Amino acid sequence: RYYIPAVNTHFYSALQSECDFARSIGGLFDGVEFWVTRAVDANCPAGTQALTRLYNNRWRELDSNHRYLTSASEIGVMQRQGWSNEGVVMCAPL
Repeated sequence: RYYIPAVNTHFYSALQSECDFARSIGGLFDGVEFWVTRAVDANCPAGTQALTRLYNNRWRELDSNHRYLTSASEIGVMQRQGWSNEGVVMCAPL
């Protein structure tokens, strides 16, 4: 988990490249929040569930935020509210 002070948010990822990017823009690693498996082509291994990441598109307002969901219906609700669907980004244990 990275804390990004400029926008007062936390960012979670299982990809080293995304962690490196968070660090490059001033993100501070503040620990492992939970253990996940990386999704491969949006697929998760048996015994895990897909976590879809959505983004609120508010970087200009310094109010960036992400949500991580497992429910297709809730993903649809948030997309209708203007959140961008970044796809399946991690797999959480069941």
